[in-house]
Amino acid sequence: MKNLRKGMKFIHKETKKFITFGKKNDDGTLWFITSDKRFLTLTVEQVTSEYYSDAQLKKEQAEKR
Repeated sequence: MKNLRKGMKFIHKETKKFITFGKKNDDGTLWFITSDKRFLTLTVEQVTSEYYSDAQLKKEQAEKR
């Protein structure tokens, strides 16, 4: 993963639900808040395989236009 910033949004590839990045934990896992205000801890591998960045999606859409 590139530089993660607090507040970055990610979208699940299948369910299309948003999660918002909070911080990186000491053990290397990543802490997120889901769209329904629940806490979620994921590994970097889970995020890269199951989610895509909202900013990346918007950039790709802008390039298509």
